[in-house]
Order: sequence, then C-alpha cells, then structure tokens
Amino acid sequence: MAAFNIKRVEKLLVVAIDFGTSYSGYAFSCKAEYIQNPLRIFAKHWPDGYSKTPTALLLNHNQEYVAFGSDAETKYAELTSKNEHQEFYYFRHFKMALHAKEDLTLEEKIEDRQGRHVLAIIVFMHSIRALKSMIETDLKDRNVHIKEDEISWILTVPAIWNDAAKQFMREAAVKLRVSTAKNLSLNARRRVKTELTTLKEGTKFMVVDMGGGTVDVTVREVAEGRRLKEIYVATGGAWGGTKVNENFMNFMEELLGRDVWYKFCTDCTLDTLEMEARFERKKRRIGLNSEEKVVIWLPKALRQIFKEVMGKRLDNEIANNTGFEDKVTIRDDKLMLDPELIRIVEHLQDLLLHTTDVGTLYLVGGFAESPLVRETIRQKFPGKRIVCCDDAGLCVLQGAVLYGHDPNIVVTRICRNTYGTEGMRYFIEGHDPEENKIMVDGQPFCKVFVKHAEIGQTVSSDKTFMSEMEALTAKMTSMKIPVLISQKKDPVYTSKQECRQLGNIRVKMLNTTGGLDRKVIVSMVFGDSELNVEAVDATSGETVAVSFDLLGNASDTWREDQTFVSLNENKA
Repeated sequence: MAAFNIKRVEKLLVVAIDFGTSYSGYAFSCKAEYIQNPLRIFAKHWPDGYSKTPTALLLNHNQEYVAFGSDAETKYAELTSKNEHQEFYYFRHFKMALHAKEDLTLEEKIEDRQGRHVLAIIVFMHSIRALKSMIETDLKDRNVHIKEDEISWILTVPAIWNDAAKQFMREAAVKLRVSTAKNLSLNARRRVKTELTTLKEGTKFMVVDMGGGTVDVTVREVAEGRRLKEIYVATGGAWGGTKVNENFMNFMEELLGRDVWYKFCTDCTLDTLEMEARFERKKRRIGLNSEEKVVIWLPKALRQIFKEVMGKRLDNEIANNTGFEDKVTIRDDKLMLDPELIRIVEHLQDLLLHTTDVGTLYLVGGFAESPLVRETIRQKFPGKRIVCCDDAGLCVLQGAVLYGHDPNIVVTRICRNTYGTEGMRYFIEGHDPEENKIMVDGQPFCKVFVKHAEIGQTVSSDKTFMSEMEALTAKMTSMKIPVLISQKKDPVYTSKQECRQLGNIRVKMLNTTGGLDRKVIVSMVFGDSELNVEAVDATSGETVAVSFDLLGNASDTWREDQTFVSLNENKA
C-alpha cells in the first residue's frame, strides 16, 4: 500500500533496484533510449563477474554503515580472521523477515549473524542507501546528469508479499530520501523482458519467478493493445534458493552432529562463510541427471573440531555410519555427496490444475539459472513450453525498468483482500454490537467497514474508488482514516473477527473556516502493484497532503482527528 498522488508524471530516467534475499542489483535507462530501443537497458555488473552483489550488510557497534554487498562479506571475513567481529553487526538473507508477516510494524527487529536484534527499518534503510549511492556514482561516471525529480525509482518486491511488507519497503526508501513518495513505485517481481509482439491477443502465460527467498507464480493474458491482464492472484511461497542452502546446512548438522556443527559455525565464521559461498556456486551448476558426486569443500578446522568433540576421525565415522552409506564419502579436504541428497523437486502441478489453458511457462530469477531446477520443471510439465530466459537473474530488473517507462502495461489486477476504511455512523441500539460503540461529544457512533474493493475482484489500473469524508469536529486540522483489509467479501464492522487494520491514511484539513461543513474526497486505485491514494478538498477543489502510517503508530483510542463517512461513499 502506498499513499501518494495517483497522477503519474513521465520521467527522463528510470532506475530499478532489485533488493533480493540473496543478491541485489540495479538497472536503468533514459527515456530517449527507451523510445528508440526499449530493451536497451544498462545493468550493473560487479568486478567479480556477477550481475548482482550479495545482499549482505555490515554495521559497526553504533549500528552505523560500514559496507554492503561483496565488500561487506570481505570486510566481515577479515574481521573474523582477526577475531574482531564481535563488535560488528553482520546481516545476510534478512529480507525474508518481512515475508508473510501480517502484523508487521516499524518496530520489527531482525537478528544479525551473532543473534543480536536490530530494528529492521535500520537494516533496510542502510542497504537501500548503499545501493542508491552506487547508482549515483555510476550515473556520474557515465556523465548522466539528471535532477532528482526527473528520476522514477522502481523498487522490486515479491509478487506474493502482503501490503504491510510492501509498505515497509516504501517507508524505508522514503525515510532515507531515496526519492519522494511520488517518484517511487514498488514493482511486483512478475514482469518478463519479453516483447509482447511475439504473443497473440488472448494468449495466457505463466511467470515463475524463482528468487533467493521466494518463488512467485503469476498468470497473465495478453489483452488488446498488447496490454496485460492478471488472471489469477499471485501464488507461491518461501521456496527460493536460500531454502536449498538451509537444507544443506541442516544436512551438515545431521551428518556431523549438532555440537560439532554449532562449534564450527561459532568459532570458524570465516570458514563457514566460505563454505556457504562455495555451495551457492556449486548449487547453480548441478544437473538433474548428473551421476557424478557433488564435491563440497570441507574446511580443515571442521575436521579438527569433529575429532575434538567426538573423539574420532570424521572419515572413519562416515564410513561406519549406515545412514549415509554409499551416499557420502570424504577424500582429503572434500566432501562428496550423491546428488540425490540435494535434489530439488518443485511441485507446480497444484498451481496448474486450474490453469490448463496456459501453454507457456517463463522461468526467471536467480534460482532459475540452476540446471537442476530447469530440468526438473521440464520433466514435470512435458506438455508445456518452458522458456528459460537468458541471464534469468537480470530479467526481473530489466522488466522493472520497462514497467517504470510504461506502468500501465498491466491493465487489470485481482484483489488479494477486501479493502476498506473505517467509517462512522450513528449507533443503532439493539442492532449494532456494543463493542463497536464509541461516544463523541455525548453522541453514540458505530465503527463500520466501508468497502472499496472486494477480494477476488478484477480491477483496472484506472479504476478509482472514492469516499467523501466529513469533518467530525469544527476545529480538526487533520483526518485519520484507518485502512482495513479482510478475507471476507462483505465485512460489516471493524472488529478483529472481521478485519484487521493495516495502517492509517492522514489527510491535512488546515482550513477550518467551514467548521463542520467540510469534506475531503479520498480516491483510491487498486489496479497497481500497490494501493495509490489521493485526497481533494471538496470545497476548494485543491489536492491536500496525504501520508500513510504503517500500523504500529495506530491507536485504538478515539482521537480528535477522526472522520465521519457519508452514505454516498464508493462512487466509481
């Protein structure tokens, strides 16, 4: 959800940031170049040859920025080798802290490598700021001199993220002034760098975005004018590449024993990081039908710790352990695994049961670069056309840039929730539940759910839902409008049984000359990646300031800056 002006202004430069669970990167293109060749997009390539850098952040003891990306990994490794890392905060794969968390607030905290807790907003702000700094340096080196208000910033988020997680990312970006609220858009990771001219009108296709943290599956239909329709609500889960890494680490703990593995991870941080990095590279090259052993580097320190804790040699233990017989062997400093132990089987069958008319699947995202993943999906869906995009890890970034130039490419979307605001009407004794009664100046009012858009409803990108909000007191200078979501189609009241509060829209009403006879028309558009909000003073016709507060600042107690909703809400 976002609260910013609905009207879009064309910008001279579009910059997209793919802030990923495992890796992050950015891409950009100028409007002039886009007009000549839409696919002429510059994407950053780091010195190590990768198109993205690890999503790793290093802070000092005061939680101040030290390094991001591969620089953070290198610096932290140096600190651990000198046993100086205890006073630093190191974060990796922290983006998943936002996944599927319904009660997300700005007070959310996440753990660093050593188990210490830091406010998540601080970690995300430092990370996004680091990427913005890299972009600014890159633009300067290329002699691209464009004013801040001429840049459209696109920040990618998983398509399956809820509204609270999306708003959290927006808060982090706006608070550190990556851009103004108007110049920032969140783009769900569901665009493919594909020329729509190759697809006929009416064609349905599926995009399977396999990132580090999540796997997002969306279904589109080519509409008139080479626009796109959303056919089904985005589905998926936390099945990304980091899940494979997690399973590998769990396997190592099972193989070596919890005590050995814990001591190794605690005392040998440098070796642990190197082992994870080597497995990450190995994972992307494993083939489905490979009969060769998967060779994993085994640090000397790990073997020494095993002998110290267990009192025996690691190779002897594995040779005599029937649970891993013929599956795992050790030779010198290498651990060799049968590929069967780390085979990935993604079950998209359930997701295709109701999309039998979808003939093509596009595989994008960094995890889609794995031969094992590609071959598995090909085997599971022999009747489908499987398109493995070149440089799949960059497809989402390039698609985000295209979205920035043409944000109306998707003409319809499907609501994942029923959206509404909290309204007030006179309390009806004997009809309304007492828990919804609230007294204002001695008058009983009832808190009700004012529905704007319904779960499962198809909404167009230009469809506007409007509500008239009236001043409740003569001197109020701001209006707080609670934003509610529900899994019910027709919630009536604002009780926790029917809905939950996402946050508050705050509207300025500085001119109090009208007293109680003042109205603000609040407009909402649901057909974008996030909710867009605008408010207009009904008397003057002027647009008034709007902000959105993520839940956490909200209060259940009555305040003066509340609203009364007229009965003529929801005009289309």
